[in-house]
Amino acid sequence: TEGSRGWRIPAAALDATIQNCIDNNLVPIPELHNVTGPGSLADFQTCIDYWTSPDIAAVFQKYENNIMLNIANEWNVPASSGSGEASDTDIRNAYGPAITAIRNAGINCPLVIDSGRDYAADENAILNNAAYLLNLDPKHNLIFSIHIYDPSSTDPNNRGSQARIKNVMDQMISNHICFIWGEFSRYGYNNGSVEWQYLISYAQQTGTGHLVWAWWGPTDTLSLAYNKMSRAWDSDTCWSRGVTLDEANGIQRTS
Repeated sequence: TEGSRGWRIPAAALDATIQNCIDNNLVPIPELHNVTGPGSLADFQTCIDYWTSPDIAAVFQKYENNIMLNIANEWNVPASSGSGEASDTDIRNAYGPAITAIRNAGINCPLVIDSGRDYAADENAILNNAAYLLNLDPKHNLIFSIHIYDPSSTDPNNRGSQARIKNVMDQMISNHICFIWGEFSRYGYNNGSVEWQYLISYAQQTGTGHLVWAWWGPTDTLSLAYNKMSRAWDSDTCWSRGVTLDEANGIQRTS
């Protein structure tokens, strides 16, 4: 990562990491966590400057047939009004120039764009803006991403529920939007459940991509330590076994 919230990964280290993924039959998706949550346009520009720097762009050119680029993790686009949520115009004005700059740097791989509101949880930020942003991309090669953690047991919008999962996916499909669940897990931040078995089942049925968060990481509250995939592999009831090995729609049986 790059900038005030992270570290600048050198091009050689990025190259080695990508090659290691490819050698192990994985599709790498480099991304930047630097602007996770509320962040300024200046912070976001730091991410764009990193991706478009000649040494980093050269790495993406080298691997462009085997890679995706996630521009910025869970960035809450700042509202031009100075308060509240970003408007659709704010999202377009932020991501439009970013797409142009990245393509002008010679990066041709698919670009992943997280929903621009509510830590990538707001599907309307995608539904309202995907067509506009796709039209700006000369490659017409954008993938839009939603992160789902909100617990169905406590969230008033039931955003971890089967009904919401199906509704989001059906809307994306009917609007011809290339979409993935860029992060999901078994719980929300308040320990309510996300109906992940239904998510992977309906994703398999509809051909929708999904990425579990997370395989491993720091054991703090923000990183959802109880959702870590590799926390308890020896447990027959561990959700990581289900999503990877045991479920009919898990990774091993569908990949």
